[in-house]
Amino acid sequence: IEGVILAGNAQADLISEFQRQNIPVVLVNNRAAGFDLPCIVADEAGGVRQVVSHLISAGHQRIAMLMGRFSPYVTSARYNAFLSVMRENGLSVDESGALMCDRDIQSATEAALRLLSRPDRPSAVFAFNDVLAAGVMKAARRLGLRLPEDLAVVGFDDSTVCGMLEPGLTSVRINCRQMGELCVERLRALLAGEECPPVTTVPTELHVRGTT
Repeated sequence: IEGVILAGNAQADLISEFQRQNIPVVLVNNRAAGFDLPCIVADEAGGVRQVVSHLISAGHQRIAMLMGRFSPYVTSARYNAFLSVMRENGLSVDESGALMCDRDIQSATEAALRLLSRPDRPSAVFAFNDVLAAGVMKAARRLGLRLPEDLAVVGFDDSTVCGMLEPGLTSVRINCRQMGELCVERLRALLAGEECPPVTTVPTELHVRGTT
């Protein structure tokens, strides 16, 4: 092995072992504290800011968040950005409005049913990815809620799921192809003994569809 690209939640001991063998490492969709490595990440905070701003402009104030069990980096980036933008707009999120669930649609549906059955249910839900958002939509239909009249739903990733759902799911697009190309460029540079920027952030873009 001449070089390695590690995606997602790379373990520190694995990174250390590659470094011990002088094997160049590039991280994608993750940042590892204590390591001097090139990292390619999406603009998580920018994407979340677009979500919240879009929902607020549509008149929503009770905005809940459904979090999946993703890597610590992605989870903390999206969670902290959400709380920050909500506070900037004078809105609060209590513990019952920020739920954690597993990353499958059944867990998301069950969590969303609890969230949407509250007397003070939210008027909008931001889900940490499109699969979780699909679970929210499923729960809303079970409860007889109309989308987007009674409930707005936004996902993250802008995956192929968005076009399969009815109505179409509003979601934040991550340019995965660009992130992959940058990973290869950085690894080639490391193999050639060149310097690389520590962090490269790829822009995200909100794609508005029928759920908002």
